[in-house]
Amino acid sequence: MHQLPNDIDLEKLIESVVDKVADRIHQRVADAIQRKYVSREDFARNRGIGLRSVDRAISEGRLESTQIGRRRLIPVDAVIRG
Repeated sequence: MHQLPNDIDLEKLIESVVDKVADRIHQRVADAIQRKYVSREDFARNRGIGLRSVDRAISEGRLESTQIGRRRLIPVDAVIRG
């Protein structure tokens, strides 16, 4: 196991990392709220297409999406390319 120099406080270092991760999560959520995202299921239902088609477009890079936590979300105004 690695040892830290005596002048580095491990607790403060961990707290700093946790704060940075929390800031990034809050920013991603704020961006998602501002841009208006929908679930894969809602996107498919609103477009009248199958969920499999949505999943295929995402996997092929033809449909923009983002993962927040365990959920894959799609911008409301996204379009399946090509």
